[in-house]
Amino acid sequence: DGCAYDCLPGTYGDSPDLTAPDQCTACPAGTTSPAGSSSKDDCTCPVGSYWKTADECELCPTGTTSSVSDATACTCPLLRYWSKPDECSVCPEGKSSYAVDASECVCPPGTFDALVMDKCEECDALVMDCIGQGFTVATLPVKPSYWRPSNTSLAVGPCYTEGVCMGATPATNSSSSRRHLAEALTLQSSDTYGDGLCRAGHSGPFCEVCLPNYYKQADKLCYDCDSAEGNVGANIAVSVTLVVGVLAIVLIFLCRGRKTAVAELLAGDVTEEGLESKVTEITTRRGQKKSRQAAFALKFIGVRTRLKIFMSLLQVMSSLGTVFEIAFPPVFSGVMKWIGVLQLDIFTALPLNCVFTNGSFHMTLLLQTLVPLGIMLLLGSLGALLLRAGDNKTQKGASRAVLGNILLNFVFFILFFIYPSVSKAIFSTFQCKDIGDGTRYLRADLSIDCASPAHVSMMAYAGVMLVIYPFGAPLLYAYLLLRQHGKQLFRLRSIEILRIELAKEAIASDDYDRLAGKSSLNHREDVQSRIDALEAEEKVLTDQLPGYIRTLSGSGAF
Repeated sequence: DGCAYDCLPGTYGDSPDLTAPDQCTACPAGTTSPAGSSSKDDCTCPVGSYWKTADECELCPTGTTSSVSDATACTCPLLRYWSKPDECSVCPEGKSSYAVDASECVCPPGTFDALVMDKCEECDALVMDCIGQGFTVATLPVKPSYWRPSNTSLAVGPCYTEGVCMGATPATNSSSSRRHLAEALTLQSSDTYGDGLCRAGHSGPFCEVCLPNYYKQADKLCYDCDSAEGNVGANIAVSVTLVVGVLAIVLIFLCRGRKTAVAELLAGDVTEEGLESKVTEITTRRGQKKSRQAAFALKFIGVRTRLKIFMSLLQVMSSLGTVFEIAFPPVFSGVMKWIGVLQLDIFTALPLNCVFTNGSFHMTLLLQTLVPLGIMLLLGSLGALLLRAGDNKTQKGASRAVLGNILLNFVFFILFFIYPSVSKAIFSTFQCKDIGDGTRYLRADLSIDCASPAHVSMMAYAGVMLVIYPFGAPLLYAYLLLRQHGKQLFRLRSIEILRIELAKEAIASDDYDRLAGKSSLNHREDVQSRIDALEAEEKVLTDQLPGYIRTLSGSGAF
């Protein structure tokens, strides 16, 4: 069987009667065959070539190869990629293809392609989870609790509220730390920035904005207004109850001893000419008072002062997170939010997004400033009218005067409670934050663009409120305390200083007499009588002050 003559390599003979080499047929271009081949089928495309057509074998393009003979296509090896349909190029420095016949070279684990100068940049391990390879700036795997504004931004910042920024991590079933390129690229660009990083119900910069029909609870998470989890009714009930409770307690303090105040007003028609006799009368009566009553009064004053200091501390603490951009733990943030209700800041705690179509910071600011202002103007006007209509000659007139003082005291108590929260809200209107893409949003409500016409108008409104609240309230205090009643108040201050000096004198005299072996009884009685006279004068001057002035100056009740 076979040919009588064995054909040379690269040729074949399909006849049994061959006797010379020129009777053999050459294999198609680019192919080869072993010696003695007897069929065209024995001609093969060698390694490094491929069948371009059925009868033509061609060398693989530069940079490509075929790993087996009779290949129908050439492949791009590792560390190379198809730069053109017929050209395989070496990957740029620092990149790899991670697979045969790759269409592109990608960055290795721990880096990402910044799409600038074809270079890989190191991932920030604090904010990015670049465990796999093949990440680009558009598919950055942002870690939970961090946020970025766009898929071209490298400005990755921490979120303010725990649990609202979910992060973007590529899913993989592989237990290896070297993820396959296909797995890394399953991370969609839309999931790596903006709302794609947010918890359900959240949106906007740093995921701090609630979607429509969602509102924030005390934990600063957004809840569906229509869900049982939202507890809209419970939040409204608790907020209103707390505010009403605070106001009720204040009214109880203000109204206590109202009958006594009316009686004292009727009996206390003191002129400057009658001041000396009134001082003598009070001095005699003061000496007859029981020590237990005096001790209780001193104790109440101490509690009152500590309560004021404690309230001021709570007011400052509730503003720390916003002013200094501190991300407090959820429990602490929730406590601070409810403390805000104790400042009569009911509108921040209420689910306004569930009540109004646009329950934004602008709506809250309008309610926070206008509602208390209207209430204070109404009560203040009524109190002033009652004071003007009151007198110390009749029971009815005295009752009007006392009620007028109570209403004016109530106005200043409202102002005391709301002043920090309202002032913070007003100043917050001017605090904007650049989120990393050149856009500035309001820090207090990141859904509001600071450059929008609506916010520019609101800043003008906030400027007017600055004059009324942060600057106007202290000026009002100064006018009432210094301009109208400065003489009595300065005298009361002088009396306080004199009493301290007399007490020091008494102590020094006792020490001297004790060392000298003398009796200091007469001197001590003289000092005590002078102190009693000063206390009596203090009582008369204090009684001459309107009740609300005593409240402001700290020389009267609560």
